[in-house]
Amino acid sequence: MNPFIVYLIKVNIAVALFYLIYRFALTKDTFLQLRRAFLLLAIFVPLVYPLISISGWFESNQLVNTLVHQIQLPEIMVVAGKQQPYFGVQEMVIAAYLTGTALLFIRFLFRIFSILRWNFLTKEETVLGIRVRVTDKAITPFSFFNRIYLSASAHTEDELVQILTHELAHVRQLHSVDVILSELMAMFCWINPAAWLLQREARQNLEFLADQKVIRSGHDSRLYQYHLLQLSYQQPLNQLTNNFNISPLKKRINMMNKQKSHNAGKLKYLLVAPLTLLLVAGSNAQTIMKAANVSIQVQPTLPDTRAENAQASDATGAVEIQPSEIVNETQPATNDPVFDVVEVMPQFPGGEKALMKFLGDNIHYPDDALKANIQGRVILQFIISSKGKVTDPKVIAVMEHKSKVHIDLNDSRYESLKKEALRMALSMPAWNPGKQGGKAVAVKYTLPISFAIQGDDKPASSTSNLNSTPMKDRPLVVLDGKPMDENYDLNAIDPKNIESISILKDKSATDIYGEKGKNGVVVITSKKQ
Repeated sequence: MNPFIVYLIKVNIAVALFYLIYRFALTKDTFLQLRRAFLLLAIFVPLVYPLISISGWFESNQLVNTLVHQIQLPEIMVVAGKQQPYFGVQEMVIAAYLTGTALLFIRFLFRIFSILRWNFLTKEETVLGIRVRVTDKAITPFSFFNRIYLSASAHTEDELVQILTHELAHVRQLHSVDVILSELMAMFCWINPAAWLLQREARQNLEFLADQKVIRSGHDSRLYQYHLLQLSYQQPLNQLTNNFNISPLKKRINMMNKQKSHNAGKLKYLLVAPLTLLLVAGSNAQTIMKAANVSIQVQPTLPDTRAENAQASDATGAVEIQPSEIVNETQPATNDPVFDVVEVMPQFPGGEKALMKFLGDNIHYPDDALKANIQGRVILQFIISSKGKVTDPKVIAVMEHKSKVHIDLNDSRYESLKKEALRMALSMPAWNPGKQGGKAVAVKYTLPISFAIQGDDKPASSTSNLNSTPMKDRPLVVLDGKPMDENYDLNAIDPKNIESISILKDKSATDIYGEKGKNGVVVITSKKQ
């Protein structure tokens, strides 16, 4: 599924959960400032939590590493073949969703403009020692950020004191920020009724806070409520402003007359912590499950000696390839003790950045597998000897494409994929060896390699789909080692001339290509003429 659609689903689920908790647990108390904080979190947490990844924590956590029988390198994906439609169903859904958001944003800008227009229709005066914007028209008093707008001649002095106290509470507590943020949230999640309900609750709570300020300033609550009722017939001039008589008045009056809640009720607001943790955990469920089952996913564990390795090969069908089929000079097997985890791990010359570039440049989709439409995930294992040489490469597992179903290692259909993985391993240059106790030692590594045919329901790998991706979200395209311009038209590439396509993601992409690789990198290698 498109990552943006997944993000939208997560955001809208969180918004709905926050609204339900607010509606059924927090609307009956008088902790108005805590309510405001909760409602602001209901805006920020849904937008941010899907972006929080805990995969790095699992990777760096030593306890998790000790559960893994082999050190696993980042997966490399080799993609080649068919093209996909330029604009699929998911892209159409995203376009329709963003169109709705854009229309609402245009309405939002129009409202902002209509508020700013009042700066030209009013003049600045001092009323009861406060600078306000005054008009001769009969308008409902309102404020927007640090400006108050009213018709001074339409109110008595006592009423003006109440109005100014109310609106100053909005101005000094920056209530317009809450109004704007809740409006933007509702626009972004316009398809979700909970977003609009949260927006209404946020606006209403701001009025509760302003009313509370008036009452605490010593004004008679009954006279103030009567004043609100007098203005109740007037409609607010703009939905983005803080209006003195915003409805519903019944709830405002009930809140003013409500007995102060007991402090123990504040504990309810701690619900935001477990809710946030639950959302983050749910968003990272795949990572957590992968960490919990990582030792099962790479189940085969090879013995440390050459003789035992040969026995394991006979028993499990693990594939070895004859040196003459791959390289002219072979690397002898190591007789050193083989470690799974050491104090200083082996390092590819130039680091992980150089390793990922080497993998992307040196592994190709076998022609016979491509013609036969063979796809799969090859789990390759090899040893970095105490001298840094890559030795004993073996294919320890083959899985079906887009699943974790294991395939018989003796299945001849996948022979070319296995041989290509082994060829690449033996073509690696010498590594900087790992060290244990200050001594160079042999270390076992596992490398997953996915062979996928482009167009087989894999939109994330389809180069044709990249042209329909928003410019800011497009991955970097590297053609034959040369980074292309962001406006590069991928349709100019004849699929018949493509040798292979490799996908780099996250750290693997940014390590090599910096900020340009933040959305991922598509490395395309053309067939040599």
